[in-house]
Amino acid sequence: MAETPITDHRLLLEDSTTGVARRIFRRFVLVIGLVSTTFGAAMVIYDVADTTRQTSAALIDQGHFVIDIAKRLAKSKPNEPLAAIAAQAAALTDAEVALFAADGRPLYSTHHALIKRANELYQQTLPTIGDRVEITETLGRHSGAWVVSALPDGKRLLAVIGHQPGDEGRLRYMTVGAALLGLGLGIGLLVILLTARWTLQQPLSRLIEQLSEALARDIRRRERAEQQAVQARIAAEGHLAFRDRLLDASQWVGIIGTDHEERIQIYNSKAAEVLGYDADAVVGKLTIAELFAALERQPRSTLPHRSMMQPQQADERLVAAASGEEKLLHLHESVIADSAGNPLGKLVAFADITESRQLQVDLKLNELQLIQAAKMASLGEMATGVAHELNQPLNNIGLLASRIERKLTSFGSGETVDFMREKLTRMQGQIQRASKIIDQLRMLGHPGDRSLAAISIKRPVDDVIDLLQSQFKSRGIELVIDIDAAGPQALANEAQLEQVLINLLNNARDAFDDAETAHPLIEITVEHDAEHQRIALIVDDNGPGVPEEVSAKIFQPFYTTKVAGKGTGLGLSISYSLVRSFGGDLSVERSQRGGARFVISLPQALTAPEKQTARVDP
Repeated sequence: MAETPITDHRLLLEDSTTGVARRIFRRFVLVIGLVSTTFGAAMVIYDVADTTRQTSAALIDQGHFVIDIAKRLAKSKPNEPLAAIAAQAAALTDAEVALFAADGRPLYSTHHALIKRANELYQQTLPTIGDRVEITETLGRHSGAWVVSALPDGKRLLAVIGHQPGDEGRLRYMTVGAALLGLGLGIGLLVILLTARWTLQQPLSRLIEQLSEALARDIRRRERAEQQAVQARIAAEGHLAFRDRLLDASQWVGIIGTDHEERIQIYNSKAAEVLGYDADAVVGKLTIAELFAALERQPRSTLPHRSMMQPQQADERLVAAASGEEKLLHLHESVIADSAGNPLGKLVAFADITESRQLQVDLKLNELQLIQAAKMASLGEMATGVAHELNQPLNNIGLLASRIERKLTSFGSGETVDFMREKLTRMQGQIQRASKIIDQLRMLGHPGDRSLAAISIKRPVDDVIDLLQSQFKSRGIELVIDIDAAGPQALANEAQLEQVLINLLNNARDAFDDAETAHPLIEITVEHDAEHQRIALIVDDNGPGVPEEVSAKIFQPFYTTKVAGKGTGLGLSISYSLVRSFGGDLSVERSQRGGARFVISLPQALTAPEKQTARVDP
């Protein structure tokens, strides 16, 4: 039974050999002919262009020779009229010449039609000084090179070197090279026709024989494979029940297996428990990509400390279908292969590491809070010492300014006295400002009560701006504060919120130092979400921004993009921890200006809005 189909396939292939050979031969001849014709045409075009160029150059050289002869005659015979000089030059060189006055009037020509041709060629204007080649039958005997040169008194001498189109020998500009190319093309086509059997028919016949033999071997191999498949199916059915019981016995690892099209065929009970989809809705109906795409959606509630739980290598963040809870999974993917190493599908095993990762984050946050407490204690001691050392000289300066101001009253009034009184008043203002900054520094080091309270967002922002404003002015950074003075109040710790703001502003300042920005700008605004009872304090800049790969782990402890010695990687981690302790959230995104946009989301307290805008320019 196996011999009949093999013979049939062989006969079919042999019947189609003649037609295939003819098509291949025609295409081959067509390609050779097109290539040869294109090459020959290119040679002809090049030969025509080169001949035309050489002819033009030779004619122009002859024209310049005539002009040069005329100039030499004029130099040797200064008293002789230029018309006679032109006539002598024409006689010596056997060229057509014409002489024109400065206003364009013809003074002399060797041929009566030359002036008419010049008017036609130069469109009734004085012939332009320079060279041009006009080889055309319409010019008659004056076809050729026209060379114009300036003579004394503004006169112009025209020399015409005649050259007729027929002088080119233009029999379609056929050249010896083109003729040889055509002969070679004909010989090549003849050789192809004579060797067609040797070059095409015999190789095709051998190819058909090889295909027939390969087809016979494939049929025999397929029959053996079918017999082996029947035996393997019987054995596989005996293992299926055991495999299902083994997969469902896993209480810690979810297992998903696919076929070669990545359609899910294995889905154990742990996978159904974690992902929230039953096996009936998944097996044989979805691929792994479709299943994970369905689980990549907004959760009903985000994980605590979500920003610090960024997925690491082989981690995936998904949302369970049934509960809507966000889960962090650790995945391991491997290829399912047969005994020969051929891929049959994929096996994906995963474990729910959400709780373990949350414990790690909690431990890190507790460690950071201890570090922050130690830093704040040291800062408080330093701030107290600095305040004590600075308050005494500031008080003395204030007393001296007051005494001088009182003394000035005895001098009456005058331009000098008014000037000194104005400067003393400004000095008192600067002393008060310095005292306020010292008080803010002391409060930063000893913030006192750590409890939450309803606060106006504008007050801590103004305190931080007063503390850092001079630094930003010295760097040319513009600060814009657009906050509702009597707007909604937030639930937070004011001192800790100031600490977060200082860290964000210092980071923005350092980012401007590391990049070239024409007009550095930082804008602080507040947005109110009445539906969710949230208040967003936004720090927006037009600096270099935060790359996507950095924003994914920017709140992780000890992660920093600054050079060694300039940053510890703890500032944003501590700020994140503090904001979370308020019941808020800290996130980063790309600003519409191209820079970074940090959003501090805080719970809302009771409020009453009335808008005002403050602007601090550098």
